[in-house]
Amino acid sequence: MKLSTKARNAVFLGSLCSVSYLAVYIARNLLGAVTPKMTADAFTLDYIGEITAVYLIAYATGQLINGAIGDRIKAKYMISAGLLMAGIANLVFVQLSGHPYSAMIAYGWTGFSLSMIYGPMTKMVAESTDLVYATRCSLGYTFASFFGSPMAGLIATFLTWQATFNVSSIMLVVMAITAFCFFTAFEKRGIIKYQTPEQGTTRPKKDYKGLFKRSIVKFSGISMLTGIIRTSFVGFLSTYFYAYLKYSESESASIFSIVTFIICFTAFIAIFVYEKLGRNMHVSALIFFIISAVAFLASCFAEIPVTNIAIIVIAIMASNAASTMLWSVYCPSMRDTGLVSTITGFLDFLSYSAAALASLLIPRIADVIGWRSIIFIMSALMFIGIAICVPHFCAKNRVDLKGLT
Repeated sequence: MKLSTKARNAVFLGSLCSVSYLAVYIARNLLGAVTPKMTADAFTLDYIGEITAVYLIAYATGQLINGAIGDRIKAKYMISAGLLMAGIANLVFVQLSGHPYSAMIAYGWTGFSLSMIYGPMTKMVAESTDLVYATRCSLGYTFASFFGSPMAGLIATFLTWQATFNVSSIMLVVMAITAFCFFTAFEKRGIIKYQTPEQGTTRPKKDYKGLFKRSIVKFSGISMLTGIIRTSFVGFLSTYFYAYLKYSESESASIFSIVTFIICFTAFIAIFVYEKLGRNMHVSALIFFIISAVAFLASCFAEIPVTNIAIIVIAIMASNAASTMLWSVYCPSMRDTGLVSTITGFLDFLSYSAAALASLLIPRIADVIGWRSIIFIMSALMFIGIAICVPHFCAKNRVDLKGLT
């Protein structure tokens, strides 16, 4: 069946965004993938947790700042500059690895640089395509964000931790140049559009008060809870395999790659369920939180390593599915507010702020009361997610966005 012009343009734009975002998430997941190798190379788990926290704080702060800037500057400049600076910062991090505080600053700069990408990208997609295609495009780079974990793990399996970062740096620089060229070409072909008065369209009025009617508080909570799972907990997953399930360093890296590869298909499953539920993201999120909470709880009693891993994967996938409702449905649907990049950046800020705090606490809690208690805590967070979703689900006057996409 021949695609319409709008659908074809959405495929082109979505594909480029997905590839660009894959480079971002390979870089984002490197530290978690190489943690066992770094600890074997005399780095402490506490120090790695501190580096992760600095990175996440810088990334979260950057999302808040760059999200707002992204509503004013063309996405191609933000995205390309972010990729380029992140590539350079990664190289500097490796060179300064013998100087703990300097390396920490360099890695924090990587986080700030990568924060220049998601908000502007979501705005560009939302303004250039119809909402149904915007959801599909964002689904593509949501998949890429999950796929970045196994790719990082695969690279880390065969290379030293220093070489792993260097390879990622090259990928980021190459992607920066490639993305800028293609975005420029897409502008000339009309694939990328901007809501500006010069093009005969009215710039949407920025409706901040209306955000409360659009469930911004609820989705802020979802952002923080799922951010802890998909960013912080998954970042320590290879360490969990190594320290708790007693796999070797190489086995942990390999299992991490396999597990995160499976997890990366979550976005497609989430959208499939969302479609089957009549495009109701509120009901979908509630169901996903229930599955995740129960699975995390069940894994606490699964003593066979393979079984434990399987249940943990289900729990993470369900949490990430709730996250997909936020990033692939809720954010693109905000085009009429004129604040797509700002909203996306704000929610990402909350997500990574929560993850930064969790990255500081998880290794310390694990050392004191064990990794099993960490899983109990993850389950408790998902039950909080259920509590957040239930009142909105039960309210008769809830704002239902189904049909917008």
